[in-house]
Amino acid sequence: ISSTATYYTAGYLLITRIGVDYQGIFTLWIAIIIYAFFLILYPRKGYDRRVLNLLLALSLMFFALVIPVEYMGKSPTLVWALQAILLMFISIKADFNGMKLGSLELTVLMIGSLAFDIYEQYVGTVELEVVQPFFNKTFLSSMLAVFSVFANAYLLKFEKRDYFGFKFIPKKYYQLFLVIVGSIMFYISFRLEVIYSAIQIYNDQAIIKVYLSLLNYTLLAIPAIIVFFVRKKPLYIATITSFVIAYLLYIFVYARSWGDLRDEYLLSPYVNAGLYNLHYFAALLLFVISIAGIWTLTKLYERSSSLSYLTMFVFVGFILAFVSNELANAIVIRQYQPHLLIQAMLQKIKSLDYSILWGLMALLFVILGVWFKNSELRASGALLYLITLIKSVAYDYFRLNNEELIALFTVLGLVMILGAVFFHWQSKISQNAKEQVAETGS
Repeated sequence: ISSTATYYTAGYLLITRIGVDYQGIFTLWIAIIIYAFFLILYPRKGYDRRVLNLLLALSLMFFALVIPVEYMGKSPTLVWALQAILLMFISIKADFNGMKLGSLELTVLMIGSLAFDIYEQYVGTVELEVVQPFFNKTFLSSMLAVFSVFANAYLLKFEKRDYFGFKFIPKKYYQLFLVIVGSIMFYISFRLEVIYSAIQIYNDQAIIKVYLSLLNYTLLAIPAIIVFFVRKKPLYIATITSFVIAYLLYIFVYARSWGDLRDEYLLSPYVNAGLYNLHYFAALLLFVISIAGIWTLTKLYERSSSLSYLTMFVFVGFILAFVSNELANAIVIRQYQPHLLIQAMLQKIKSLDYSILWGLMALLFVILGVWFKNSELRASGALLYLITLIKSVAYDYFRLNNEELIALFTVLGLVMILGAVFFHWQSKISQNAKEQVAETGS
C-alpha cells in the first residue's frame, strides 16, 4: 500500500508538472498492474485472502478514478480522498493497525492538498478564471474530500477497539476531529465558491454579502428546525448558539450590507428587484432561527432565574433590532421618491414607525408570555413597553407633529388596554380551571 501510494503520487505530480494530460492514462495503468498481481496470486492455494481482497479493492478504486482524474484532476486530492476511505474500510475489516495509521496519514495529506488547491483557485490567482459555478474541478474535489472525511468518521463506528491504530489516538477523539475538520472544510469550500461565483457575475460587495447571508443562515437554521422534532439538551444548546451567531452576523455585517443593497436598488440601475428580494429569503431564515431560539430558551430554563430573565431580554433585543431594521427597509422602498433623501426618511421612521412597532411587539410578547405561562416573555414585553413609552415622551414628542403624536399615543394606549384585558381573561380562565380541579378532587 505504501509503495503504491508513494509511486502513484510521485508519478501523478511529475505528469502534472510536465503539463501533459496523461493523468487518466497513468491511473488506468496502475489499475491494470494491480489487477494483474491479483490474477497471478488468485489461483494459488493457501494465499492470504485479505491481501487478495486488498489488491482487488485497490484495482477497482484506480479503475473508478480514471474518469474523474482525467477530467478533474490537477492534484492528488481525489486519489488521496478515495484511498483514505479504502484504507479505513480495509483496516477496520482486517484489523490492521498499520493500515489505520496509513488512512490517517492519507487524510492529512488530502487536507493539505485540498488547502493548496483552494488557495491556488480562490486566493492565489491575480485574474479570475471563468469557471462554471459549483461544477468546477476545485469545488467538486473539495466536496469529495469532505465526503472522504465524513465517511471515515462514519466507518469508525465499526471500530471495535477504543483506540485507533495505536493507544495514543483514542477513537472517539479522532472521530470528533474528523467531524469538526469535515464541517470546516465544507463551510470554507462553499463560502469561497459563493464569493468566487458572485464576483464573476456581479462584482458587487452588497450582492456578495446577500449570497453569503443565504449560505450562513441556511446552515444556522438546520439545528433551529431540527430542535422542534428532536428535543434534546445538546440540540437546545446548538440552537441557542446558532441564534447568537446569526444575530452577531446580522448586527455587525448584514444589517449594514442589506441597507447598502436597498440604496443600490433605489439609486443604481445594476441592482434589480430580484437581487434585492434575495435578502428576504435570508431574513425569513433569520426569523425561523429567532422563533426557535426563543422557544428553546423557554425549554432550556425550567425555572426562572436572573440569568434566564437577562438572556431573554438580550434575545428580545436582538429580534427587535432585526424587525425594526426590516420595517425601515420596507417603508423606504415603498415611499421613496427621487426628490427625497433616504437618511431623512430613516429619521422619520425611527420616531413614529419604530415606536408603533415596539408597542405592538411588546403586546405580542406579553400575550405569548401569558399564553405559554412564561414569566420571562411577559417581563420582556412589559420592559419593552416601558422603553417605548419613555422613548415616545423623551424623543418622539419633540420630532412629531400633533396628528402623528395622536396616532402614536392612541396605539400605545390600545396596546396597554389589550394587554390588560388579555392578562385578565387568561387569569380568569386559570382560576376557573383550578376551581374545577378542586371540585373534582373533593
